Amino acid sequence: MGKVKKARDLQAEKPVAQLWLPGEPPFAIFTANTFFKRFLGLMGRHEADYGLFLDPCDSIHMFFMRFPIDAVFIDKGETIVSIHRNLKPGQFALGGKGSRAVLELPASRGFGTKLSVGTRLPMKLLGEV
Repeated sequence: MGKVKKARDLQAEKPVAQLWLPGEPPFAIFTANTFFKRFLGLMGRHEADYGLFLDPCDSIHMFFMRFPIDAVFIDKGETIVSIHRNLKPGQFALGGKGSRAVLELPASRGFGTKLSVGTRLPMKLLGEV
């Protein structure tokens, strides 16, 4: 039998948005908007060269993860309500009061240090770019 395509292979899909930060090129964002995609998230990957937006989601776990991430929790108005920087495999994070979704970013890129609580997430849908 040939290789079976994994249902969670986000690279087969197209990014839905880009993260725009000063001094950085636009960074691709994929979405996990079904239970199955949110459940699998970035588990099992060795690294990611994109972000993953989980909606709805007010908490995450790092079980079965292989690399640290920055988790940016936002409310329904896309305002950042909490940031958990450099979450390591095995840890978990709660978004806190009002959190509705989370953007998972590879910690190696340092994006979490360029974002702050109380500001709007600088993410644009690809149709808006």
